Amino acid sequence: MEQEDSNRGLIEIAQDAVTDLMTGSSIPTPIKRNAFKAFAQLCSAAIDIPVAYLEGFAAEKRAETQARLKIINSQEVTP
Repeated sequence: MEQEDSNRGLIEIAQDAVTDLMTGSSIPTPIKRNAFKAFAQLCSAAIDIPVAYLEGFAAEKRAETQARLKIINSQEVTP
């Protein structure tokens, strides 16, 4: 538990340093925290869209393969 708190403190210090370098001024911590959460949500949404597209494409290919296998198996049973 103490390790997690220590890591969280180091992450916040790193975030403070990065935002201070980027903006040239100090931003209040609650605003920084919310900004990072919003940015993380935008990044995850930007990743979810291509992943969903690729999963749909893969599911379509699996369905085609299953259909072909059913056709082949049905032709083998009846000569």
